[in-house]
Amino acid sequence: MLQTRYLPLGVAMIVIGCARPGPLRELVPVSGLVTYAMEPLSTGTIVFQPPAGPPAFARLRDDGTFALDAVVGTNQVIIESRAEAEPSEDARPTRGASLIPEKYSQPGNGLTVEIEAGAPQYFEFDLQD
Repeated sequence: MLQTRYLPLGVAMIVIGCARPGPLRELVPVSGLVTYAMEPLSTGTIVFQPPAGPPAFARLRDDGTFALDAVVGTNQVIIESRAEAEPSEDARPTRGASLIPEKYSQPGNGLTVEIEAGAPQYFEFDLQD
């Protein structure tokens, strides 16, 4: 006969709590404004991608502003803004046309910022053709 042994709940909690945590990432509040040809970009997303780890992202507000918590250090910035997608005849998902040059929605687009530890920071991005 197979015998099952159970650990008391407190012992199980200690074992679970002993997992090795990942590196701590210092986050700083970041806000700003995104414009395209000097006009606020009223729809889209902005992503701050650190060299390692998950990105921080936010939706752009109607006035082109954003707020998020970004990782301290150099962050690549990716911005995407698309028109509402037209329904397709075959029910496949489609993406709307880009409202800004596609280069800004790709990694390696040349937009980078340095996030410094400490106080909140503000950035403005004026995208051009």
